[in-house]
Amino acid sequence: MTVASSSGLKLKASWLFKEFDDATTDVTLVNEYEPPGVFQLMGGLVRSTVEKATAQSLERLKRQVEATANKAPAKKRATKV
Repeated sequence: MTVASSSGLKLKASWLFKEFDDATTDVTLVNEYEPPGVFQLMGGLVRSTVEKATAQSLERLKRQVEATANKAPAKKRATKV
């Protein structure tokens, strides 16, 4: 899933999901952004702020998904006979 800004800060964020046989999923978030004007001069500060916000966002997503998964009925899997 990918989203991009239509105005203001140039931002493109892509969420990549990879499901595994053990019913787990890896989620990767890739942020691409271009800070405007003076913020380009403070690249390190902007980068660390974005990285921190990204980590917090992924942690919130993980908690929400796990909480929802714990409430959902278990999926029935086909059994080989």
